[in-house]
Amino acid sequence: MRVELQSAFVLHARPYRDTSLIVDLMTREQGRVGAVVRGARSQKSRYRGFLSPFIPILVAWSGRTDLVNINQVEFNGAPILLGGRSLLAAMYVNELLVRLLHQHDPHPEVFDEYHILLGQLQQGAAIESTLRAFEKKLLQAIGYGFDWEYAADTQAPLTQEGWYAFTPEFGFCANLQAFEGQPLFSGQHVLAIANDQFEDAAVLRTAKQIMRLAMVPRLGNRTIKSRELFI
Repeated sequence: MRVELQSAFVLHARPYRDTSLIVDLMTREQGRVGAVVRGARSQKSRYRGFLSPFIPILVAWSGRTDLVNINQVEFNGAPILLGGRSLLAAMYVNELLVRLLHQHDPHPEVFDEYHILLGQLQQGAAIESTLRAFEKKLLQAIGYGFDWEYAADTQAPLTQEGWYAFTPEFGFCANLQAFEGQPLFSGQHVLAIANDQFEDAAVLRTAKQIMRLAMVPRLGNRTIKSRELFI
């Protein structure tokens, strides 16, 4: 099977044999794709300069297995230039996408939001709020989202004055007796997060704590390695 040129980004690449690469691609129409790029590391490779993260590309491939063969790569826009904490943030997002997206499960909206995110980071957007907004959209798009405005156990709207427990499976719960000893979250903060209002540092801290909890069942016991680079 041959797939014609698709919009893509390289999420991760690693050496394979003497001169080749194995790359994780996120494509807009075909989802995450694992691919072999033969001879990509040789001095004369026609792919040199194409297969780094944060470069919009078009790729074509052939094959029916989970590891296809790249046949063609073209630039699809200017490289997105990142440095410092913006680069670390983008690396974190790449690792998150490799871990959470299933192969050949397309999510065009995630691809578009990722492209927007990279542009925001390049332009110097506030890193923490940009990451939290993206994480929220990502979980929603891949089927792991939850309601930020209604309690899962009572179906009542969250209130500014209320306090709520959180579970990744259901979302926010108002019956606190069932969650003794677990962290509680201010309704004011949760509703601010629902509307991507991250100006308050306390809201940002709450958003980070909730998103960490929400990711645990999706990531398992393995931590995101790129988080260590922020420390």
